[in-house]
Amino acid sequence: MIATSYIMIVFPIFPSLITPFTCTLLGSSVASTSCINLNTATGLSINPLTINTTAVNNINPNIDATTTIVVSFDNTLLASTSYSLQIVLSDNLPAIGALSKSFEMYVISGSGIMQ
Repeated sequence: MIATSYIMIVFPIFPSLITPFTCTLLGSSVASTSCINLNTATGLSINPLTINTTAVNNINPNIDATTTIVVSFDNTLLASTSYSLQIVLSDNLPAIGALSKSFEMYVISGSGIMQ
């Protein structure tokens, strides 16, 4: 199934590769089709994403692929709509107190345009 929406979450507080275990959009019928680290996905011979580190670096070279999770969905996420995303990591948090409201979030349209 081809994803129609992506959410890319950057966790700058992590010192190295982060590995998501599950990504769930809470309170929504939209299901995630892939939940993977951007760096890991780019290295796969069959990339479950339609984006890769090269495409992201062309838009913003400051994004570290090893600390970025990309979640794809089977339906379009609506503009001006609040969503709650639960991400379970298979890594340990580097510093639980470091999590805050200030993390970067990018939305990539089906045409590959990052917003």
